[in-house]
Amino acid sequence: MSSSSAASSPPQPEGKFKNACLRCNGLKRRCNKALPACKTCAQRGQTCQYVDLALLRGNLLGAIESVKDVHALAFRAVLDAHGLNQNRVDQAISSYFKGVNTWFTIVDQSRFEPQARDLATNPSAETCVLVLCMSLIANPPKPRTGPSRTRSQGLGDDPYHFSKAILSLVQSKLPTAIPLLQAQLLIAMYEYSQSMPQQAYMSLGQCFQIAKMLGWHKRQFWSVERQAAAPRDMKLCSILWWSIVHLDCLLNVGYPDQAYPMLTAGLGHEPAIPFPEALDQYLPGGFASPGLAIMALPEAASAWYLNRVLQQLSDPGPTPAADRDALFELITEHTSKILSSKGRVGDRNAALGTNFIALTKLNQAGLVGGTSPLMAADQDQDRVRAAETTRHIVRVVRDDAAHLAQSADRLGTGTLTPCWAFAIYNASLLLVAHGNAVLREPDWLSTVEQLKDSLDTLSRRWRIAEGYSQSLGIALNSRLGGYAADVAR
Repeated sequence: MSSSSAASSPPQPEGKFKNACLRCNGLKRRCNKALPACKTCAQRGQTCQYVDLALLRGNLLGAIESVKDVHALAFRAVLDAHGLNQNRVDQAISSYFKGVNTWFTIVDQSRFEPQARDLATNPSAETCVLVLCMSLIANPPKPRTGPSRTRSQGLGDDPYHFSKAILSLVQSKLPTAIPLLQAQLLIAMYEYSQSMPQQAYMSLGQCFQIAKMLGWHKRQFWSVERQAAAPRDMKLCSILWWSIVHLDCLLNVGYPDQAYPMLTAGLGHEPAIPFPEALDQYLPGGFASPGLAIMALPEAASAWYLNRVLQQLSDPGPTPAADRDALFELITEHTSKILSSKGRVGDRNAALGTNFIALTKLNQAGLVGGTSPLMAADQDQDRVRAAETTRHIVRVVRDDAAHLAQSADRLGTGTLTPCWAFAIYNASLLLVAHGNAVLREPDWLSTVEQLKDSLDTLSRRWRIAEGYSQSLGIALNSRLGGYAADVAR
């Protein structure tokens, strides 16, 4: 594609492109095909873009008939989803890397951008599908309205179903490749964050099966020799694996009423798959290698810790206190390291949110009992630690949530991870259940109301927060009703 130029095709002898520009073609108006810009666009001060319209001809069923055509179809899909405007495609890619990829870092920007620039001259279905899914999650969802779709609205007016359909088509035509796994992961994260747990579980299940098909669950895949021979590729594989684990944990804890079994259960006490940072020792120039400097992905360790916590909670037998204490110390130490290096390597809010969820879940059983260990003469040290840890985390979550109202830019760009929605919701539920009697928080009610307001703010970007806000309102009303009844007695 060219913008005010013919970069995608050599100039014709008479200084004209071989077909109308995208804008004139889309509006069905006359175009003199002049280079570098047609007369109509030049007169109106509009960006003039040329692309070989042969790439846009045909239909979906026709494209399914051959592998060659699926590349052209995927490129056509990218253009259609962005109003036939290459500038909008570039903006979507830029928005993704400035937003979601800062905390769900699964795309190597330095490798991806050259591939994206070549799409007009050498369309790749895998890259095109990844662009569609990056654009999908990079943009805030449209407000929910009644069905108003018309045939004139075009293919790109329902970005979610459109992107998922094109992904399914490409998956059915081409061998499995890393870009397709990345696209599927972005679809799963989008479904999780937009309150579609069933779809997210199915999409994530496909990601998990692809990872197993590639052999990532086998120790021999991660041999030292292989890591040293291809550290960049192996680091990306590690990133993608731990992203699957991370999202699997968030789905399990974030939608407990769905009772979906964890896909990544049974990881054990030591991670068989190395964390992404472990591969840095093999990279030329170490951790500062171009394109990989922000790919530390601290939520890899956070995902592993949360995975272990959830497995302990699901174990029907009692968890040995030593195991619980050791895990508590590991998560606490990891959280301290994240806070001490915050802002140094990428965005850490996903790792922090995940750790806060893990710590509150790990200590939740210690709050049961109806009385506060903080006030008892004969203190149970396990319950004291549970109450103190929970109280501290609730206050940190409260303080961070207080900034949400002033974080319109973060909500718009998507740099605020959706896992914070559950962290806020879980902290609120703990206050509703234990804030007065156990945690001894005199302002627990006003804190819950403040946290609910934060969920309402967050729901403008991630719809999962909307459901949490509604559930919290029900729990709070029930608690206040019971409290009023107790007072009346």
